[in-house]
Amino acid sequence: MSINFKEILETVKANDARLKQCPRHRFVWPEVRKFGAKLKCENCGGEMDLVQILRYIEGYEAAGRTANDIIENFNG
Repeated sequence: MSINFKEILETVKANDARLKQCPRHRFVWPEVRKFGAKLKCENCGGEMDLVQILRYIEGYEAAGRTANDIIENFNG
């Protein structure tokens, strides 16, 4: 089995482009969360892992916004 690095790179670039053009990410938080799991943004279709989403939320909240804009009922 060979790994197609060019294909992987193109997939990563396409995902990055989707994420960068999105005005605000929105995710559905699964009941069961697994380390390394990726969620798809409902707005742009880009994927982020749970750690990336949490960092995104931290920045969003630092700008004076609420995490509930990103994930419904995130803060209860």
